[in-house]
Amino acid sequence: RCLRTVLPHCSKGLRNNHSLTRSFPLQIRGIATIGNDAQSKLPWMKRIPWGWTATLATTGAICYYFSDEIRRRRHGLEFIPEFLAMSRSSRTTIQLQAVRALAFLSQSEEGAILVAERGLPELLSIASTTTDSDLQYYVAQVLSNLCRVDHLRPMLLKNGVFKSLKRLALAPKDDDFVCRYPEQIYAENPMYYPGVYIEEGVIAELPSTHHINKMYTEMKRSVSRSLVDLCQDPETSTAMIHEVGFHALSNLLHKSSWEYHYLIASTLASMSIDEAHANMICKEGGLDVMWQLSEGRDFDVGFELAKAFANISMKGDLSTLVVKEKGLEALSLIMYAFNEKFRGNSVQRLQVLDQGRSEIARALANISSNGQTQIKFLEKNWLRILIDWSQSQSQHLRLASIVALGNLALNGIVAKAMVEFHVLSGILKFQDESVTRQQASRVIANLTRHPNLILGIFHQVGWENLGKMTSGDTLTQKYLAQILANFSADEKVSSLLSEERGWTILLDLAQNENLPVERHTSRAIANLAVTATKGIISYKKISSVLDRWLNSTDDFVRSDAIRAKASLLSRKIRGPKYSEGIYLLYPQPTVPMGEIQLENVEFDIIFIHGVTGHPFGTWRQLTPQDQEPLGYHRTTTVPKTQEEAALLLGEDTEDGDSVCWPRDWLPTEFPNSRVISVGYDIFLSKWMGDALPLEDQSLAILKKLKLAAVGSRPIIWVTHSFGGLVVKDMLRFSSQNDAYSEILAKSRGIIFFSTPHRGASIASYSDVLLLDVFFRSTAAISELKPGSERLENLTKKFTSYAPHVATLSFGENDQTCVGSNYTCFKLVSDDSANPQFESGDHEFIPTNWNHREVCKPTDPNSPVYLAVLNFISRLTRSTE
Repeated sequence: RCLRTVLPHCSKGLRNNHSLTRSFPLQIRGIATIGNDAQSKLPWMKRIPWGWTATLATTGAICYYFSDEIRRRRHGLEFIPEFLAMSRSSRTTIQLQAVRALAFLSQSEEGAILVAERGLPELLSIASTTTDSDLQYYVAQVLSNLCRVDHLRPMLLKNGVFKSLKRLALAPKDDDFVCRYPEQIYAENPMYYPGVYIEEGVIAELPSTHHINKMYTEMKRSVSRSLVDLCQDPETSTAMIHEVGFHALSNLLHKSSWEYHYLIASTLASMSIDEAHANMICKEGGLDVMWQLSEGRDFDVGFELAKAFANISMKGDLSTLVVKEKGLEALSLIMYAFNEKFRGNSVQRLQVLDQGRSEIARALANISSNGQTQIKFLEKNWLRILIDWSQSQSQHLRLASIVALGNLALNGIVAKAMVEFHVLSGILKFQDESVTRQQASRVIANLTRHPNLILGIFHQVGWENLGKMTSGDTLTQKYLAQILANFSADEKVSSLLSEERGWTILLDLAQNENLPVERHTSRAIANLAVTATKGIISYKKISSVLDRWLNSTDDFVRSDAIRAKASLLSRKIRGPKYSEGIYLLYPQPTVPMGEIQLENVEFDIIFIHGVTGHPFGTWRQLTPQDQEPLGYHRTTTVPKTQEEAALLLGEDTEDGDSVCWPRDWLPTEFPNSRVISVGYDIFLSKWMGDALPLEDQSLAILKKLKLAAVGSRPIIWVTHSFGGLVVKDMLRFSSQNDAYSEILAKSRGIIFFSTPHRGASIASYSDVLLLDVFFRSTAAISELKPGSERLENLTKKFTSYAPHVATLSFGENDQTCVGSNYTCFKLVSDDSANPQFESGDHEFIPTNWNHREVCKPTDPNSPVYLAVLNFISRLTRSTE
């Protein structure tokens, strides 16, 4: 009865804005507490002027009245329209008490439905626009109540509730309350209704710091509850992430419910499967949210986060961002949560624990596939954990861990630690499982890429385990062949491979016609033909295998067969041996005898490609399909991934159907020549230290060339890019060492295709990745910048130690482009490509080709190729 009497006056008060005088403090106090005893306090109401201040006080009283659930059920619904009308007031404080009442009344389903049907747009508008912290608190409660009702959710989503919730989630905590409470009133009434103050005639609450923090936290919880209730399917959850944003979601994490944490984690796990969403998560703050979620150390949330990390890390360079944003630390917290929840040794506990660990291991496997992240596994102690997990009885956990170890084995420092931790003794226990055997063989194959570890790995693996791998699938046999090929490159281990057990395995692999298996097997046999000729010759089946490989369409297989044949021939007569990376292009052996006729050879033409180049692909014919399309759009954006940079600077790959002009064209012009192509990309991973690796690489190639009898006849060098620097340094080294002096003395000329004699301008870019891929070294970047002292000295002193060597240099005038957006650069300027030697026979020819195309003539009549022929012809005639 009292409320029905008062509310009409409240509506009148909205139109009659009277100010409150200070003569009514007791009446205000009475009205504000009317909810406690409505009947006894009613007389006070009759003595108050009906203005908006009275409306405010009365509404506050009603709020207290409806805080009782029984009263809400009896009378609540009939007053909702009145409160919705008050919520439209321009007075924030009246809005506050009206929305406060609606927060109570919407707790029932009937009340929530009535509020939504009659006032949802107004409430969403308040949520999106108000800056009053108390009003935000109560409107968040109203929206939370509405979101609990199933059939109201479509209406809320249609009206843009996510936008309003985002605004509430981003609302700052209001710590700057200024109280203008009259000192005399407070002095006279120290117990005067705690939390009430007067500011310019407005009655409001005076929040304490504790009160502010509590209201702020509760408001955020209401918003998070609303999100949980709204997101009942993956599609809505994904839309929520897009519309609310990670910054707002992050604001809600503090003291929010487990349901909210799980909602965000599970949504991220499902979204991260899509590459576009994975990029959004990484680049718009999602990784920070994942880190905060991991700090909760909850098993279920952690399980979803592990899946999200695993999915994101599948997307190439995103794994670098994962590590940068404390992804490995987050996975450590998740693992801690797993261990804490599942203490004990019961079978059920261990099964659930292994499921969680398997997701972490999958994430680690994907992260470790990025070379830039691998060293972090050693620093964060994940390496030891993965080694332990690789011996787990759970197949999923074991496999994911072994895959991660296979990735980490590519890093030299981590690989050394793996061998020291005896990783092989664990992963080889499960050789009976084909898939485990396959991944274990991959780990070994990657470990054997590091020459300093080969002998120790060979003794840890043993013949028995190598023999088991021969019964594996094609992929396992490919890894086994790679292991043996890497073993064969070591002088000590190659002598062990030449034993009967080693040849038995190699001959078994030689019957597999899978191309990768053939490549590695032929490489192993060719290496053994150099270091263990006596052992190989006793196996007559090798001859038929080599004859078959000589007819292969693959350059590597055919060239390794030639290497083996030539080395075996030198067993009877003193002749050249072709070590790994030295490929004889002409003359080629006859089949089936395999004889190589060198009696008529009068001079050598030796090709050396640039870093990331290819002993065959660098020198292939340029076809119309290989050239840049007309009308493409050039940009100047620096490539951001290693893959893009490698494509930009070293796209050269073998192609069995294409023409390799040193092999297919030159012999017809110079039948009395020997043509050799040097492939040294395999040695680049061995470069160590901070010095420019030029000297080490030059010496390694010199040793192999001398073994191939280079220096016994005149030499003409043909180089591309960095290969030109290698040749210049080889000749410099030869001038100072009598053992190689014949190579310098017999050198007649060098052809430089776009060699950076004075450095490459690309070194000036701040993106170190691009330069590192280009030169594939650990040298200081400053060594390769324009004006590098070391390169300048190498160029200036060239004519002093090689005055008799003529040169022909080609420049590039076109940009080299990469990627779907055709990001383009001019890699070597004419000033750098032109050595400008002070004296001697030297010529520079600018071209219209780019860095990749300059050494790939389009046909035998192209100007570049004709210039090469004229240069070689002139030098060979002068030699005669």
